[in-house]
Amino acid sequence: METRVTSGTHPNGLLFFGVALAFTSGIAARSFFAFDRALLLTLALTALALLFASSIERSRTLRVAALLCFALALGALRLDYAERAPSELSSYIGEEVTVTGRVVREPEVGERTTQFVVRPSGMDELVLASVSREGGIPVPEYGDAVVVEGTMRAPEAFSTNGGRTFDYPGYLKARGIEVTVPFATVAVLARDTSSPLARLYAGKHRFMSAVEAALPMPESGLAEGLLLGVRRALGDDLERMFRETGVVHIVVLSGYNIMVVVAALMHVLTFFLFPRTRTIVGIAAITCFALLVGPSATVVRASIMASLLILAHATGRTYAALRALVIAAILMLIFEPYLLVHDPGFQLSFLATLGLIALSTPVEARLRFLPERFGLRGYATATIATQAFVLPLLLYETGILSLVSVLVNVLVLPVVPLAMLLTFVTGIAGLIATPLGTLVGFFAHLTLAYVIIVVRAFASLPFSSVSLPAFPFTVTLALYGVTALGLFASRRPKVGRSVENEYAGWTIVEEHELARAANEDAASTFPFR
Repeated sequence: METRVTSGTHPNGLLFFGVALAFTSGIAARSFFAFDRALLLTLALTALALLFASSIERSRTLRVAALLCFALALGALRLDYAERAPSELSSYIGEEVTVTGRVVREPEVGERTTQFVVRPSGMDELVLASVSREGGIPVPEYGDAVVVEGTMRAPEAFSTNGGRTFDYPGYLKARGIEVTVPFATVAVLARDTSSPLARLYAGKHRFMSAVEAALPMPESGLAEGLLLGVRRALGDDLERMFRETGVVHIVVLSGYNIMVVVAALMHVLTFFLFPRTRTIVGIAAITCFALLVGPSATVVRASIMASLLILAHATGRTYAALRALVIAAILMLIFEPYLLVHDPGFQLSFLATLGLIALSTPVEARLRFLPERFGLRGYATATIATQAFVLPLLLYETGILSLVSVLVNVLVLPVVPLAMLLTFVTGIAGLIATPLGTLVGFFAHLTLAYVIIVVRAFASLPFSSVSLPAFPFTVTLALYGVTALGLFASRRPKVGRSVENEYAGWTIVEEHELARAANEDAASTFPFR
């Protein structure tokens, strides 16, 4: 059964995109302005009444207007109802507290500290705590019952090295967190060894230990970043080099890494399962992998789009990449509307994928001089297309402009699938026997060392990147306006035509996912790290 992959739209699909845009606009408007809930409910009910009237009058114009108004009101109401009451814990801010609860998310291990999220017993709120990795303090794991002691604080926005302000409270709010306990002391009361997620994370840690035993640093850190999105062993200096050369997306688990895993999984399943069973197992495996590596905005978006692609393949339907992207975004915003404004990861991931859909075909047409061998033209096309859409927002967030990004991506990305495969085999072999893992790890080391050598060589160039001063958000909007005008002028597809786009299938594969890196780079200046 053949799946047709397109990036075009049909006239009947324009209403779908209009409704999605209206819903998103409602969330955006409510993020910046306070609206009376009764007014929003009245608007929604009025729109429903108009929708009913349009079915009687058979007025398409009235029906479209009613749907757009209803979606707009619904978006604003979704965020309005998501607004949480003042935290019960806010009255303890500035005081020494003792919090007894359970770790509900996998802890994030940094070079100096470990961060973990605790849900206090008998409460629905979350507390972000951090402990030093020095001094023999026990490191909590997912599901552990813990007692945390320290000073409760409210997160505060802070300035980064480039003079930009990082909205740390909003960043945490999108994750359901409003209070923190930095530099806490923690006592583990009981380990969770029975829940499925605890076992999944325990297996992940054993796998990482096997990789670390087989590979030296920083190659082991890069290996864990490629396959699992873990960067703790990469080191600050090398991570900075990856960022300056524009390839940090490969070590923060971008959509590219995820699709490499998905493609390999589905290829293996074709030898053992029938198509319908393969679809169910594939989607279940994608879900487990997303939970294993951590459900960041990028991982969730790529997982949803990968699942839609698998469903399209199973049913023989056309995979409309743009529609799949919008569906993924709307589902994520329904679940957590704060992502739209407060999570740069969500914003950049969406824009990168949109750029790939919108620009890959015209960019590829201008790169005919590049050879197709080893996928060089494809990697250059995808890098340029995604950069064009993420660059304005990325410069606003970080101010780092990589001048060698396209070339480094072309040199590095072809090696990434092989490095991921060899890392996986190394970990499995190491779990069987450490000497076997070391033997297989020799071949993984070659690919990983190549990536590091390329990154270090280009990062050492005096012109590899430049840092721009902070600028107003209006400049970012203006840059996107110019991008939109240029796209409109260069591309005017006929209405009703579905445009074949060989890169549309890459929308869960290739993106410059600098988003999470931008988040964590800014957050790394916060004392928790």
